[in-house]
Amino acid sequence: MEKEGSTTGFALSLIGGILSILGGIGLIIKIISDVKAVDFIKEEMDKLPIILYLAIALYFLILGAWIIASAFWMKKQEKLKKGALTSLILGLISLNIFAIIGGIFGLADNKKALTQQGQKFPKDFN
Repeated sequence: MEKEGSTTGFALSLIGGILSILGGIGLIIKIISDVKAVDFIKEEMDKLPIILYLAIALYFLILGAWIIASAFWMKKQEKLKKGALTSLILGLISLNIFAIIGGIFGLADNKKALTQQGQKFPKDFN
């Protein structure tokens, strides 16, 4: 039987990843609507904001997918620490509060699971 990882960390990181992906999709929809509006009016549009918005949207889509992958790592006890650290780091990079809190819960559950297995920690271990 497979050991369960962090359910709370999984759920929070999954929500954070989904919100990141929705934010990226929202930016893409904004870009498309801006381009269509300018095309309808037949004006010349500056390309730099479009490229910048596309880069930001791609950034959120990639980080969102990676946060979702880290959430699924947290479901398994063997990959719990890896998934929690990845979610925490990506949450800090993307300022995603759900991924940050999910990573913290995952690390706490990892420490709790290791303590229950009888592993000793130094006194200064946090």
